[in-house]
Amino acid sequence: IARGLQQLLDWPDDNVEAVFSLTFSVDTVHLGQRTTVPLVANGASLPVTNANRREFVRLYLEHLEQRYFGAKFEAFQRGFATVCDLPFIKKLFEPSDLYWAMRGSTKLDFTILERNTTYEEGFTSEHPVIRWFWRVVHSMQPEQQREFLRFVTASDRAPPRGLQDVRFSIQRNGPDTERLPSAYTCFGRLLLPEYSSMEKLREKLHIAIHNYAGFGLV
Repeated sequence: IARGLQQLLDWPDDNVEAVFSLTFSVDTVHLGQRTTVPLVANGASLPVTNANRREFVRLYLEHLEQRYFGAKFEAFQRGFATVCDLPFIKKLFEPSDLYWAMRGSTKLDFTILERNTTYEEGFTSEHPVIRWFWRVVHSMQPEQQREFLRFVTASDRAPPRGLQDVRFSIQRNGPDTERLPSAYTCFGRLLLPEYSSMEKLREKLHIAIHNYAGFGLV
């Protein structure tokens, strides 16, 4: 559907009506019965042309949204309204602002996260294992860094202002061992054994972030 609508919008010639043979209506099939639903009054008799194709696409998408997601969205809206003041939210945010506030940012600056990290149980920013750890994290590809962030915080996105608002700590979790790192995602705390080499740390961390499971404790 998306490709077809985009093709309609991008069609370069002035013959949309002849080529696409569309009207302002949608054919639906339910339990084997075909029904024509008009998108506007007398839509089945109104052809889609170069001049009105954008309006057709808008109405078509609204129809799909209402048919497939209308009830679900209305339920979400009612739930959202129980915890948020909708009139106030509408005054405070533009739709795009609310989208980014809810979605978070995919731009991850781990230099900022490193600067704001705290250390526990004998680790410090100068400890060799911690130096190895940050070298490993900074050498990761962006997708691996998102997986790491999900491993320690349960989200692969940063808050709207970035990683400066992420609470993160690294706790020494015993001496060198074959155990994997683990995390308390509710607290943004990584439990990191004092591995004997950077390569061992890299291997154990990669295994952990690619295979974690659970809720809140991984």
